Amino acid sequence: MTSAQRAFAGTRESRKLALLTVYFVILALVFYFVKIGQLSWYVILVSALAWFILEARENRGRLTSAMKVGAFLLIFDFIFENSGWVLGLWYTTSQFHVGVVPLQVMGIAFFGGAAW
Repeated sequence: MTSAQRAFAGTRESRKLALLTVYFVILALVFYFVKIGQLSWYVILVSALAWFILEARENRGRLTSAMKVGAFLLIFDFIFENSGWVLGLWYTTSQFHVGVVPLQVMGIAFFGGAAW
């Protein structure tokens, strides 16, 4: 890869990071001011899945290592949240859950972690 190609790739990555930051900040503000309840988890899950698809298209070589990162975050979150439930720190009201971890949160941890 030439230095010009690296510079272009770097600016494209910077642009993508800036757009993702703006998108998630706007999403956070919408969630703060507009109470949509459980629907917010599905919006975040779809956002994480879309981000993962965008990253997977560009970086096919990194897909296996990205899946490992996503799986690690999924397992870590699962253990952490269920430990909190066992200790009486929280519970879930989700209809779709494994232990106390909602499936939406598991998907967000996996796809968001793999996209990162």
